[in-house]
Amino acid sequence: RRQGYGRALTAHLLDLARERGYREIALGVDKENAPALGLYRSLGCAVYEEAEDQDGEFYRMEKKLRE
Repeated sequence: RRQGYGRALTAHLLDLARERGYREIALGVDKENAPALGLYRSLGCAVYEEAEDQDGEFYRMEKKLRE
């Protein structure tokens, strides 16, 4: 934790998605997972919906990769 591996991996995946022509990405993150929320927000993802499933409450987040 806190060594930058998650940021590096996520940034790499965002770059791959951009290179392959994706316009946006979406992901779900547990509402209680503050470190993950902070990471995704710092990479430009924004919450667009709150949801709940059998595992509990979570946020749906998205990031525009190109307009």
